[in-house]
Amino acid sequence: MSKIIGFRIGAIASITIAAALSVSACGGSATTRTAQENTLAANQPVPIEQNAQLIKRLEAAKQLDQSNSFDPDLTPIRREDFMVKAAKADRAIRELSKGFSVSSREIEDALEIPPRHLTPEKRAQLIEQLTQAKRLDEQREQEILIYYRADQPNEREQFESQAQRAADVAKALQLGESVHWDDIKDALYVPSDPL
Repeated sequence: MSKIIGFRIGAIASITIAAALSVSACGGSATTRTAQENTLAANQPVPIEQNAQLIKRLEAAKQLDQSNSFDPDLTPIRREDFMVKAAKADRAIRELSKGFSVSSREIEDALEIPPRHLTPEKRAQLIEQLTQAKRLDEQREQEILIYYRADQPNEREQFESQAQRAADVAKALQLGESVHWDDIKDALYVPSDPL
């Protein structure tokens, strides 16, 4: 029975990681959905059988990130993004090598390669996605006021601060400023609906 459960968890982790790779490769609105998925599979440790393969993939991602972090054609913010991702990949490699479990969410984050540049089209797309995320945060905040019988300041505050984060990042992108990739991803996240 435990072999069957282990196999199922491994299959779920593989599917999650494969989806993450395809999402990071295309960089579209699926990134928002991936960030919002708060599933059990995303927090499951990676089965031992996959460690060697994952370590190779993480090493490749780390090398690419390190190479990009030294590219003088990139903005300092973008080079920092690559340094952060290289550090995350390095940490996951060391943990897996020492037999520690690493969640598929951490693996997904370490394997993601940020875009080297934000083209005007990509910047406009991100601004639109951030605007949509802000609207959804505000809508959920209002729904809490309408549908909860008692005042729920914690839940409302979570959506309010997330809406403000999305607005701030969208504004920075509209002004042509460089924004850290993880800050953009965090701003795109919409907490799950508490209703």
